Amino acid sequence: MKFNKSFSFTVRLGRATRPQMPGETPPAATEALFKPAAPQEPPATPTGGAAEAFKPAASRYRSHRGRFVAIAITGLLISGLSLLVSDAVFPWLAYPGVALVALSLIVFFTLPGLVCPACGRSADGLDAYCPSCGAPGLKRNRLIGTPCRACSKTLGGYKYRNYKIRFCTHCGTLLDSAGV
Repeated sequence: MKFNKSFSFTVRLGRATRPQMPGETPPAATEALFKPAAPQEPPATPTGGAAEAFKPAASRYRSHRGRFVAIAITGLLISGLSLLVSDAVFPWLAYPGVALVALSLIVFFTLPGLVCPACGRSADGLDAYCPSCGAPGLKRNRLIGTPCRACSKTLGGYKYRNYKIRFCTHCGTLLDSAGV
């Protein structure tokens, strides 16, 4: 295969561009590829009272999550204690411990939903806005997690949530300043 000596190209981030001629200014599209993203400010506090309307749901979610943790720790401690006692006492501790762990799983999988009062959609997920800082322009990535350029966090993978929900991910409304 022969190549013409006058033909050359530059590959930048997977794109082929023609060579720049003397006196020509580079295209704006390639300049934008190399500029760092400017930090975006989160949206202002809502005036419609969305944060006040979200407080009961956040409180219910926190108390339900607290019950899950308390029941799970109690079940695990009782089950662990049953391993240290005699065979006569074992069933009296092991069965309730296992039942408490099972109950904690039921409580965990029945956590109440978090619904945004401004847009009516579920706040537990990822869409256009960062749920942690409220910055727009979030791009989902299921393989490595979803990076937010504004707060430099990698938001969750596909099985867990490693961030606090402060803003609605669909409309960017401030839901809870402390985070749920």
